Amino acid sequence: MTIDGKQVGDRGIITQEIIDRAEDLSVKIDKKEFAGPDRTYQVSYAVAVFPGGDIFDSKHPFALRIDRTAPGGEGLGEIDFPNDIEDHGLTSERLDELGDVLEGAIPDYFDRMIGDVIQPYLGDDIPVDPIKITAVNIDQFPVARFTRKHLLDAGGKGIVKFYYRVTDRAGNISQRSTETRLRLFLVDEPINLTAPGIAAMHDGSTPGVIVEKEARDGVAVSIPQYTHVAPGDEIILDWAGVRLPPVTVRASDIKPGEPATPLFYIIASYADIQAANEQSRYAAEVMYIVRRGREIMSESTLVVVNLSIPGGPDPDPGTPINENLHAPRVRGKASGQDNNLTPEDSIAGANVFIRTTTTEMPPSVAFAKDDVIQLSWHGSPAGAPYVVREDDIGGDIVIEVDADTIGLGGSGLIEVQYKATRNNEPDPGSNTALSPVQGVRVTLKGDLPGGGKLDVGLFTEANENNAIGYAAANSDGGTPFVMPHYRNKKPGDILFVHFVGNDRLDGSGKIIEGSRFTHTHFVSGNDADTASTVVIPTVHLLEIEYGSAHAYYTASNEYGVVRADDAFVYMDTRHGSNDLPPSVKAFA
Repeated sequence: MTIDGKQVGDRGIITQEIIDRAEDLSVKIDKKEFAGPDRTYQVSYAVAVFPGGDIFDSKHPFALRIDRTAPGGEGLGEIDFPNDIEDHGLTSERLDELGDVLEGAIPDYFDRMIGDVIQPYLGDDIPVDPIKITAVNIDQFPVARFTRKHLLDAGGKGIVKFYYRVTDRAGNISQRSTETRLRLFLVDEPINLTAPGIAAMHDGSTPGVIVEKEARDGVAVSIPQYTHVAPGDEIILDWAGVRLPPVTVRASDIKPGEPATPLFYIIASYADIQAANEQSRYAAEVMYIVRRGREIMSESTLVVVNLSIPGGPDPDPGTPINENLHAPRVRGKASGQDNNLTPEDSIAGANVFIRTTTTEMPPSVAFAKDDVIQLSWHGSPAGAPYVVREDDIGGDIVIEVDADTIGLGGSGLIEVQYKATRNNEPDPGSNTALSPVQGVRVTLKGDLPGGGKLDVGLFTEANENNAIGYAAANSDGGTPFVMPHYRNKKPGDILFVHFVGNDRLDGSGKIIEGSRFTHTHFVSGNDADTASTVVIPTVHLLEIEYGSAHAYYTASNEYGVVRADDAFVYMDTRHGSNDLPPSVKAFA
């Protein structure tokens, strides 16, 4: 024998007996001759004639493939079925459309060769017709065929696995392929899908009515149990054509002994309900869909939706306010400032302006006759409700706010808002819209240092003539200026002192610039409950030899600044020797 032209193994001798019987001659080749990698060998033979000894090679060598490797290498891909069946499962109706045979394409795999046999399976190793790779289909995707009988043999419902193995000509068997799992719905389809329940509907009304508040809270729709309900069923709520995301039935949702208990509730959000119709009031059919391979509609519940609110449809249902409404504008009666009320305004009051058009471009009418507006100040109702008149439409509604209302939230940034309510006739109840919040800076006079008034500062070393002399100015580094304790004083307040002298006793002369002194003092725990003192330094006092001085101070906190009136004092800091002789003059 020869392999790739090389003689191998023992020679076979042709005997007379073999000739007489016309038998074939068998010659063994040791397997060590094929010990290398799997490949194709050229096998032939040569004949040495007897007794001449000449050798003749065969003219008909044949190719022998040595194959010890299973098809598919490290793995076989999964069977590929139609997308809709892989996504939603296989129903009896869909199988009818397919001619009662489900076909799946088997992908290409490593080392595919003519003679391979593909054996598809489903369920627990249920075989179907094998597929043989031939010269005709070697370049095609083989197709596995699963008949209705095969599918019913696998149970016909629930999750069923599909896979295959490949056996090559050498008898090597592949690993099991990756599984494809399909949901089968060939038996026990859902039936008796009764209408959903809507608990939020007003009792006694026909049909039921969903008003704005109920919609804004989200409407709970109960999904009743139905015949042949199964885990894995997908329930889709349909609110007047708006489909919500599917909810999957769990085994724990199914209560066979409690048929009146819903499977679960699905919440229809305000945005879902609003999106179902451009009108603010409309009739809606609410139903659910059971998706098990195909979609099965339930009976419907009819409901009236009334979302008519001041400002028109809410452009952002996810927030509690209607952004179509303008925020209120607050103007102080004393200061005339918008949204910044001074201490004087806190006494005089304010006017609140409410626009009657929307924020949309172009704007539309926000209110209707008989809408009711309730202003709130710092979370509390402010004043009596205002009923919109027909002649209000197109302009501004003005609501007065008194000092008591302004004082409700104290000083600081106060939230001002209004609620607008509209009667739902002919439906029951009413609908309400909230405006955006307006922040208003409020400074109450009572929260200012001293409640808005400070006592005049004191020169405590002034003599009985209300004068500071040389001795007082030159002692202990200067003379004290005392700022009396005031109401609301607390650590962190800032006191600012200003002192300046004049060269005339009555203060009508020239300012002595060298005497000017300013000082900032921060109130601490040491003087929060008592008076505060600042020393006017000697150097500034001595600049005023003969004249007067004025001093004032301001106190500021987080709410504002208050200035005390000027404190007045005479100044006489003349000093020196007195050794001149007396002057004597005779009188006639």
